[in-house]
Amino acid sequence: MSNPITTSGLKNGLVSTDHLSGESTQAWVGRHSTSVELTKPGGNTLTTTWTSANGRQSVSTDRAPNETDESFLLRHILDYSDGMVPEPPIP
Repeated sequence: MSNPITTSGLKNGLVSTDHLSGESTQAWVGRHSTSVELTKPGGNTLTTTWTSANGRQSVSTDRAPNETDESFLLRHILDYSDGMVPEPPIP
């Protein structure tokens, strides 16, 4: 059973990305980030969760005043990518 990378707080609901057999972690995170980038925020907080070797991890980002959707999404992608450096996702 795969442990997906999941982002919530999006206009059309969750974006959840399962690991593909033989796929590198970098490619998996990249696919998830591309999917998130193609959406729109549904509010003022985005949260991404994943499972690392140390258990469930979560990173939340709050929208800054007057921040555009695009900037907010990109900042959140950077936030969770930074969080995955010490706690990389495992399938």
